[in-house]
Amino acid sequence: MNTGSYRSGIDAFIKATEWEVDDHVAKRNMEEVLRWFCRNVPAAQLDKPGDSGNQPLAFRPHHGKWTMLMSWMQAVNFTATVNTHARVSRGDRLTAFRTHAMDRTTHRFGHFYRRADARQRLASPPPSTGLGLPDGQNVPNYYEARHDFSCLETKAGDAFLSWTRTDQSYAHGGAQQLFVWQADRYLDPMRA
Repeated sequence: MNTGSYRSGIDAFIKATEWEVDDHVAKRNMEEVLRWFCRNVPAAQLDKPGDSGNQPLAFRPHHGKWTMLMSWMQAVNFTATVNTHARVSRGDRLTAFRTHAMDRTTHRFGHFYRRADARQRLASPPPSTGLGLPDGQNVPNYYEARHDFSCLETKAGDAFLSWTRTDQSYAHGGAQQLFVWQADRYLDPMRA
């Protein structure tokens, strides 16, 4: 599936992915997020093959390829309010999470962040991130906004972490999350 096939709107996206969306609020929020991605992320990036580990059981390969757009959309709880113009001010702290095995130098910037509480200790990882991440991916990386910018703010969706029938790992979302495209343009890593 290519982004052009659903740039025409949410109905085309839902048809192409065969995701079930029964709630009108969720559909409206999904449409806002889809529009944000199509406006702010180049189509070539949206159409890149997605992480097959995030591919839901309901998605069948004969319906097209699993894309980054689908992976990113799947991370959102569409029943909660979305903000397509969330402001981050210069000096604000954001947090991203990695595993102990991830090298800080090669995994410097991702796309999903949380606002960091100013009182939060830099060296203490939270027991749960609330972002639907796998166990062990709770090592915080802290960033400071270089200047003001806007981004997408949503609530993290719950996630099945394994799609095999024998291993059905599940992680709860629920935390507010920011999607920052080209974060290296806006954020400076902080030392822990």
